[in-house]
Amino acid sequence: MSYHEVYCTRLCDIAVDVPSVADSMMVDICTGGSNNAAGLSVLYSNRAACLMKLGDCQGCIADCDNALALCPNSAKPLLRRAMAFEALEK
Repeated sequence: MSYHEVYCTRLCDIAVDVPSVADSMMVDICTGGSNNAAGLSVLYSNRAACLMKLGDCQGCIADCDNALALCPNSAKPLLRRAMAFEALEK
């Protein structure tokens, strides 16, 4: 496993293990404490990608749904959610 894979896996583990803390930290760090819908959508979409890599398709779908609720026309969460549904064969 490469350093990059280990690093990404650890970040995903933290986000998955402590979701409420991770959510508030993501908002504070990445949006400067403001509730920027586009910024939050990107954060949920990126975490969805991590969850998908970890094999958590349901978590991926939930985060994509959150991202799409904030920015309905975002392509990445739509694609990631479709990939998760495909992995679940839905």
